[in-house]
Amino acid sequence: MPLETQVKSTRPGGSLTFDFVGNIAKVAVGIRAFNLSFGAGDEHHVETVGIQLISSYTNNALVVLVNATLDDDGGNNLLPDGSSVEVVAIAWTGIDNPDVTLANALDVANGQASSGIAVPCTTPLVRAALLSGFELSFGNTDHEVKVIEAGAGTAQSGSSVQVTASARMFDDSGNSATTATIDGGLLVSCDATLPFQVLATGDLQNTQRKLAFDSRINTFEALLTGFRVQYAGNTDHDVTTVGGVISIQSSDAGSATASGATYINDDSGNRQDDTLSHVTGVVVGYVR
Repeated sequence: MPLETQVKSTRPGGSLTFDFVGNIAKVAVGIRAFNLSFGAGDEHHVETVGIQLISSYTNNALVVLVNATLDDDGGNNLLPDGSSVEVVAIAWTGIDNPDVTLANALDVANGQASSGIAVPCTTPLVRAALLSGFELSFGNTDHEVKVIEAGAGTAQSGSSVQVTASARMFDDSGNSATTATIDGGLLVSCDATLPFQVLATGDLQNTQRKLAFDSRINTFEALLTGFRVQYAGNTDHDVTTVGGVISIQSSDAGSATASGATYINDDSGNRQDDTLSHVTGVVVGYVR
């Protein structure tokens, strides 16, 4: 089966090269984990927080430039050595399969949908979105933060699928992000002969869940679809670090156990409320 996945990590500003076995026919990129930090002992208001993946491919090589931002209005920026982004690349290689769609949509605003992406059928066996980036900004000023959230979903009309967006950042004084967008990946399959499944994890905040797949499936990869972090105490604070992760804890043929967490903290011991925060994802399963 010419579906290939690879995972690599870099600090912000880094470039990743994914060398696949076959030439790339189509590809989607997503995020498995991110950690953005001003550095230990360093907390600030936030002006902008976000991640951007810029990808291009030639033959069997996919190159992804990873940009990330965490800054305030006073010139303080994230610490690259204390920050990281873990990228998942999903490629269909070799002879193209017209019944499979892998794509990415950029700059989808909160509550909106991307332009339609053509898919091979009206009732896909697989239809899933990935979170592949986000940008949240208060504009030309900064504030303490109460909530940061970003997520990707899908909507379909006929043989066209849109990536939908949820993206918000606000404090406890009525200030909200004036820029709130996401980038999203899209996975669609209409080929019933392919041992290829994508299952949603539901909320995995500091927990794990076992997912049941077709018994033939033996290879799994987890990707983020969304996260929300909210400080405890129903109030706002400065930020030292914000991040999220989803991963495979264990797997056997036909099943995979995924876990996840999302987090935020300052330098004064304030952290997220796990009952108000969440992290969601999908697990991609196929036969290698």
